[in-house]
Amino acid sequence: MVILIFFHRHRHPRGFTLLEMMIVLFIIGVLVAIAIPTWNEFLNNYRLNTSMNEILVGMRQTQVQAINTRKDWRFSIREAGGIVQWSSHPDSISPQLWSSLDRTIAIDSTRTTLPQTSGIRRVEFGFQGQINGQLGRVTLRIQNGGAPRRCVVVSTLLGVLRTATNEHCN
Repeated sequence: MVILIFFHRHRHPRGFTLLEMMIVLFIIGVLVAIAIPTWNEFLNNYRLNTSMNEILVGMRQTQVQAINTRKDWRFSIREAGGIVQWSSHPDSISPQLWSSLDRTIAIDSTRTTLPQTSGIRRVEFGFQGQINGQLGRVTLRIQNGGAPRRCVVVSTLLGVLRTATNEHCN
């Protein structure tokens, strides 16, 4: 009888049954389905924040260049081939070197109020860092829709720059 119990124990298959594996895969699938939209929202917000900060830094560098060189400088931004690009250059020279933002970012043209010429929006800084011309804002959004928006606002004629999000970009 001892021998039968010994053989009986080792004849049971080890591992998981097909039903157990299917239940585990189903649970993993449900968790992934819950996590993907949250992950996409996180990535979109990260891309928007990174792009907004790049625009803000570019504008501030342009302002500093105007003060340091004691000449008027211009920050230009455009959308070329579906890619948002910006450039910092002296006011008397057209932009030559363009820096690109993330491919998923677009300019929200209905909420962007910077002056525009030939598809290029601009902010002009005088030799003391002040704004030459019109105040405004550049508003960024995700290319394929979505509600989140980020903007850089040129607030005062003194050249104060600030950022805003979503409804504050209207």
